[in-house]
Amino acid sequence: MKPYFLVVPFSAVVTGLFNLGEFLPWPIAVLLGATWGLLVGLVAYRIRYRWAEDALIAIGAAGFAFAGCGGLMAILLLKGALNSTSLTGEALEQMFLPSIPYYIAVNSILEILVIPLILYVGWRPGRRRILIVAAAALYFAMRVWTYLAFVPARLGWADSDHSTQPLTPAERRQAFDDLMLNDPRWILLLVMFALLLLAALLGSAEGDVQDRDSGRGDDRADDGPEAAAGHRAALEVPEPLEREDRPGHSEQRAERDRDDLPHTMTLAQQFVAQRHEL
Repeated sequence: MKPYFLVVPFSAVVTGLFNLGEFLPWPIAVLLGATWGLLVGLVAYRIRYRWAEDALIAIGAAGFAFAGCGGLMAILLLKGALNSTSLTGEALEQMFLPSIPYYIAVNSILEILVIPLILYVGWRPGRRRILIVAAAALYFAMRVWTYLAFVPARLGWADSDHSTQPLTPAERRQAFDDLMLNDPRWILLLVMFALLLLAALLGSAEGDVQDRDSGRGDDRADDGPEAAAGHRAALEVPEPLEREDRPGHSEQRAERDRDDLPHTMTLAQQFVAQRHEL
């Protein structure tokens, strides 16, 4: 399976249908989104280096952390404000509106560039790819859910008129429902953050192992043909254990043998005499 089969549908649906589809007919929008997915792949194959993969994973993890923690903070802030009996609809709207450009910026970078590039550049066999694909699949499902449910409800509430009078308990409950403050997506974002964090740590550990292996390989590089020949020469036992005779060496040996001959004969005579005595 190639990353194109994941990135192109992702870009066609998220970038094309849900974003460009607001300005263009949906067939053209989907086609442009799919084309964008292919173009990102062409760029990615030019930067398929380990440092680029590590950098993209770090950027993706940071984006998920910002989106998840920011979402949790916004939910807590809005829930706390809705507990106030003096809260007005206008004050609640002004509290909510700054979060819209924040999420548009973060998610646009993630869905248009970072996630497609991570899938392309990080498409290497191994456990790291499994973590990357899991994070990307969760993000794709969450973005589809966002565009279908959260965007219409929250933007619809922001576009409506809000009074400067304190909200009644019924209006506060209605605002709670319209803003969907039981939003669990921040949990999914933190899960994606954890997946990319594990991918980053796994890649670092694998890099350390490769560095150690390459170091061992450098040490073994000295064991080349010359070193191997030296080891074989050290293991070989020379067949002649005596040195070759030098010129004149045989004459010296003959003289030494003649000098030793009388002593040898004397010993033999003593031995024979002892035998006769017995």
